Amino acid sequence: MLLFVLLQALVCLQTQAQNIKPKLAKISKVTTLIILNNTGAAPVGISDARLRTMLELRLRTAGLRVLSEEEDARDPDTNPYVMLQVSTLETSNQAGRSTGFAFRVDLSARVFGYVLLNGSRAPLELWADGTMGVGPKDEAGSAIEKLIGELCDSLLNQWLKENPRR
Repeated sequence: MLLFVLLQALVCLQTQAQNIKPKLAKISKVTTLIILNNTGAAPVGISDARLRTMLELRLRTAGLRVLSEEEDARDPDTNPYVMLQVSTLETSNQAGRSTGFAFRVDLSARVFGYVLLNGSRAPLELWADGTMGVGPKDEAGSAIEKLIGELCDSLLNQWLKENPRR
């Protein structure tokens, strides 16, 4: 009897796993949202404009069409957006002298949709990853850029897996 129950459970789990739909499939165009939170001064080279340029270049290079706010407003489709959030905290020693930065970088793909539970409209997360780091003043900006590149690669590898080129 126990063996029968275990086999039933395995069949149910396998059936459910096969019904999971790829979350990034059929996405060909996106918008971007950049959120930069600095506590204290920003690391050298880190600005909203720089982060947007880096993100949009990576997305376009992979084959995604990046829409401006105006293009998105005119587009009849509900387009997903890629959100890049970078938070930095300037660190200092006991004497109060700035020594570097602690930072968090989060990247996610989201789309506005309806929540099945209550029918409300909310951003639904399709993919997300993030990481933290620390770095000295003169290296923190490049460390943040490197992490953004790694997170973009991870997102785009998943997108390419779900949207193979023909």
